[in-house]
Amino acid sequence: MAWLKSITASAQVEGVAASGATVDRIVFDASAPLPCTAGPTNVAAELGKTRYSSGAGGLELSGAILAFARPDSSGFSATIHTGPLSLSGSVEASIPEADVRLDGTTSHETIPQTLTAQASFAIPAAGFSAPIRFTANLWTGDWQLPDQSLTVRQQITSRIPQAIPVELQASGGIASVASPLQANARARVRIPQLVPDAGPTDIELNDLQVDGSWDAATGLAPTNISSGWNILKVTEIPSGFQLNEVSELHLSTRGKVLEAPVFEAPQIAIPAIPQETRFRLQGTPQSIAVSIDGGEQIVLDNIETSNLKASLPDLNLVSLDADTSVQVKRAHAAFMVAAHTHLTDAAIDTELAAPLGAELSITPQALHFGLKLPLDTGKLLNELGLSLDGIQPQATFADLQADVSFAGKKLAGLDVTGTLAASPLAAGDRFAVSQQAPATFHVAAPQLPKVTISASAPDIAVTLDGGKLRASAAADVALNLTLADSKQSPLFTQLADAAAGLSGHIQKATQVFGAENFSAYPIDWDLEVTGASPAISLAPDHIAINAKTVLHRIDIGQETIDGSVDLHAGARLAEDHLLLDLNAPADIGALGRRWQLDTPLLLALRKSLLPGTGGELFDSAFYARIGVAAAPAAATPGVDPLRLAVGYGDALQLHAAYQQPFTSGTIGGLAQAAIRWQPGAASVDSFSTFTFRGLEAGAIALPNPYLEDRLDGDIRFSANGFLADRLLGPQLLADASRVRQLDRIDLSVQVHSAADGAHLPGIFQAATAIKLEPANRLVRLLTGRLNLTQPPRALQYQHMALDFRVQQGQVQTEPVLLTLSGVQVFGVAGLTLDSNVRILWGGRGREPAPLLRDLIYTVQRVTER
Repeated sequence: MAWLKSITASAQVEGVAASGATVDRIVFDASAPLPCTAGPTNVAAELGKTRYSSGAGGLELSGAILAFARPDSSGFSATIHTGPLSLSGSVEASIPEADVRLDGTTSHETIPQTLTAQASFAIPAAGFSAPIRFTANLWTGDWQLPDQSLTVRQQITSRIPQAIPVELQASGGIASVASPLQANARARVRIPQLVPDAGPTDIELNDLQVDGSWDAATGLAPTNISSGWNILKVTEIPSGFQLNEVSELHLSTRGKVLEAPVFEAPQIAIPAIPQETRFRLQGTPQSIAVSIDGGEQIVLDNIETSNLKASLPDLNLVSLDADTSVQVKRAHAAFMVAAHTHLTDAAIDTELAAPLGAELSITPQALHFGLKLPLDTGKLLNELGLSLDGIQPQATFADLQADVSFAGKKLAGLDVTGTLAASPLAAGDRFAVSQQAPATFHVAAPQLPKVTISASAPDIAVTLDGGKLRASAAADVALNLTLADSKQSPLFTQLADAAAGLSGHIQKATQVFGAENFSAYPIDWDLEVTGASPAISLAPDHIAINAKTVLHRIDIGQETIDGSVDLHAGARLAEDHLLLDLNAPADIGALGRRWQLDTPLLLALRKSLLPGTGGELFDSAFYARIGVAAAPAAATPGVDPLRLAVGYGDALQLHAAYQQPFTSGTIGGLAQAAIRWQPGAASVDSFSTFTFRGLEAGAIALPNPYLEDRLDGDIRFSANGFLADRLLGPQLLADASRVRQLDRIDLSVQVHSAADGAHLPGIFQAATAIKLEPANRLVRLLTGRLNLTQPPRALQYQHMALDFRVQQGQVQTEPVLLTLSGVQVFGVAGLTLDSNVRILWGGRGREPAPLLRDLIYTVQRVTER
């Protein structure tokens, strides 16, 4: 018996409506072999326009065509072609025509046991590079998507690559369709690498994996998200900057110090932003842990997304809006982040509600940040779990706007403006800073790396150590700098070394010589500093400062100082020395008189000064010529600078030399010292000279001229191992004979009448209040009947020579102490004396020479009233 025909069926249904869905028309055609026969099976179906609505959303499918063919018992194919699909509601999207194809084979049983198939899907905006393969056991209900690698091709958005490699794997089973349903499924999607477009920031996601499972009894299990080590690269930013100049400076300050405040400046360590950060992800869509390589773990918890709205015409992303909230948990802090995000292919616009009120807009070549609400920096840092050692930030930003531009991935320009509200700014151990009026600042860099910064702070207050120091200031400043990798120049390195070395010596000097009972407090000041244009200029090899300071008032103890200083200073390196040029013409009122200061200063600094010869501690010839090629800043023409050299190494080394006109002649000097600090004292090696030529003695006599002469002189002083402390001065004044340190002194004083061809006779006149009664009676007896035409205290001579020497604290008696040649004494009627006078040290035979300290003591006693 044979069946000669197949079974065919056709159906058409129109106007179908159920549960919010409407279908205009359903057409069905099928043909299959009669039972127990072999033959092809074909099914064709057509779905008319279909609509579905639910609440505020819905979808509309213009139509679909289904074709199924099984030409024999081992193979089949199915195709589905859909017309345009439109979604409305929170997600507005339209999907153009799409094609789905399924091809497979089955085993030859009447009811096949096994199924092997592959499916492909394609629309203009998305698709797979190859069909998806899967298998199934129709008898047991088990199915599987074997592990396979595909490439997803998409043109939905440019924010992710157009080709994304993926790896798929899934499996499941249906054990029973009877109630209760027994079924399960598991799936894994792995993306080996994904590089989304994050504007100027590079993000590389590696080994991104999503695992999910479902069970009919328990429902959908939490989706697990994990990754390998991902890489975040921020825009390359120079690690430092170079200050080029302070183009504008105006500072006025006043304050008071009641006593020395105890205060240690905090060391601010601002953490650097690494250019590259590695991190891993692990968690679920509701809670993800971010582990930073070599750092802490941050948990993004309670992730919620709401108010999702998308626009995807033709499945091309136009916009995506969403409200997101997440709780960020760190080791010692937790805070909320809440934001509304509007994403397009061209920009990401975010409005932050927490932890701060701000707006952020990112495009491929620009970034904008703006505060929407005042920002309390202290509160924000506390919420974020961030801190600065020794400082509690308290400043409140009333406004902050920042615009940044990029050239590719490189920072190209920026513009930042801000206003700090009148409020406390910072506090810490024994200090507080606040301001009583808002301060503003502006950072402008239209073309990096050049940057201009301007700031105005009209009223800043500083308090140290509980009010021991209180100061206020108003400042306007403008800076020009260059962003560059921080490479410390040799000049700034040596400046820092010199400052540290000198600071250590000052501390030791204060410990040794500081007066125990002396106090210069209280100190009040009121001063104003105005810079030239520029006020400060800096380069890797030189620094220049030009500023005028007006001292309205400085009160130190009971003394008041006022006046003005026109400062011109410079710093540079020369011959392995740091040279500081200083020219500061000043008009200062102090100590009851006005002081006009205009001598420039040239200071040479080095750890160890160059050694000298011939008794000199340091090379005076070298320090007399160093820096001659470049004149000091704003030097006064014709005025030689006072030359100082300082060594700041293990020993404090000092060298000073000067040469300048004085009265009708010249004076010059050299002073050198090497100071080594000992417990409670300073060991001093010293060498000094003082010379003068053509000095008018009468011009410098105070209060009356006792000597009228033009003099030349050479004075030389040296000491080795001289111990000095704070008691040395009082001991010298009280009883110099007990100060045995004076036994280490060598001294030579040689003064004589000038041999410059313009010498006139010298005159010496003197009076004394010393009362030596036996000598006085003898003088009155001898001169009782003398009739003097002039007072007998005037003496005229042709040439004078003084030679006073001390060696190791002993006065040398061999040289003639004083020689007067051509002496004439007038005053006795009819008598004129004309002779040479020589004054020698007394003593005969083996009588020891006097000690310098005993001589000083004798002079102290004789001059006592």
